[in-house]
Amino acid sequence: MKSENLMAELMKVPGIVGIVSGEAFPDSDHELCLYYEESLDWDTINEMLDKDQSAEIGTLWRNYARAETAIDDCLEGRITIDYRPGHPHGFVNTIYAAEIYDSQILWESSNKPLSAMKKRLEVYPSKLKTEIIDHFMFEATYSMENAVKAAARGDIHYTLGCFFRTVSSWNQVLFALNQRYLINEEGATKKIKKLPLKPEYYLVRTEQAYTYFASHNPVLGFDEYKRIHDEIKKIVAQNH
Repeated sequence: MKSENLMAELMKVPGIVGIVSGEAFPDSDHELCLYYEESLDWDTINEMLDKDQSAEIGTLWRNYARAETAIDDCLEGRITIDYRPGHPHGFVNTIYAAEIYDSQILWESSNKPLSAMKKRLEVYPSKLKTEIIDHFMFEATYSMENAVKAAARGDIHYTLGCFFRTVSSWNQVLFALNQRYLINEEGATKKIKKLPLKPEYYLVRTEQAYTYFASHNPVLGFDEYKRIHDEIKKIVAQNH
């Protein structure tokens, strides 16, 4: 079943309120993302997806009410985190906002719920920007305080894990500074290259720091960390 045919069938199912393209999502297997209400008949959906060739179509499913609540929180400047595997900080509610804001709406019900949410997100919330910067700058610092202790014990694996969390925190901060919703931590460091507000040669320098830590050169790794962190703090002070 081709994606166009699948979408045509899904549009007829009561409880589905919108379908967006999966092209903006980090996982390229997701061709479609579907927003649904609690009343959705999952038996009908499962029967539909069991048809021949349906496995070719990767789909994400989003509870519309949950997404709407998450976006309400974002607009009010509240960060909420659902701790799930695969995300260094858990599933941050800004992901729901990014999924709506960055994706192309292919179809939605007559009351246009996805278009309404997309419009609400056009202006990046200043309260959210402040909350993300404060939360993740603290997280970046705290992670590296733990890294110092681990490096002193010769625990290179834990040190690298701490630095990974720090880089993920920096990415959150830099996206917020540039008033961009971060859809996923995967690939975020490379995407920052295209953003105007960032440390110079950010990707190369973070990769170099990883190399220092992995090569048992923690002194050089921490030096690079401090330089990048100080530059981000300077960017924050100048633009927030």
